Formats: sequence, C-alpha cells, structure tokens
Amino acid sequence: MAIVEDDVRNDSEEENEIEVAVEDEDGEQDSGDDDSDEEITSQDDDKEEALETKVAELERRIAEDPYNYDDHIELIQALW
Repeated sequence: MAIVEDDVRNDSEEENEIEVAVEDEDGEQDSGDDDSDEEITSQDDDKEEALETKVAELERRIAEDPYNYDDHIELIQALW
C-alpha cells in the first residue's frame, strides 16, 4: 500500500512535489527462507505456463471462428 503525503507533511520545498512512501504488508515480509522463494517461483512458472496455453488455445479458436466475440473477450481478460 502506498501512502502519498503532501508538501506540508514531508517538508517539501517545491509546491507540487510529493513523496510516496511504500509500506510492506504483513504477508509480504521476507522470512529469509529460500525454499519458499523457490516454491513461489515454481508456482509462478506454472501459472505463467497455464496462461500461455490458454492464450494459445483462445488464439486458435478465434482463428477458426473470428465472429465468436466471447473468445475475444476471454483472450483480452487473460492478457490483462
């Protein structure tokens, strides 16, 4: 979560200057456990591979039937 503070609170000399302070949420603290980092990376890779497969399937379906707009919408949502 980012907190934006105005120039009065951060003693800014510029009138339009703002400072953005980023705070870590409780769940994002680094525990120093390398195994969990590898597991998260593996899960991210699996999700990315599944997404790539879904995108390829949707592109194939759109090529076969370009007037099925539901496939177009689903592809846009997958890429978003």
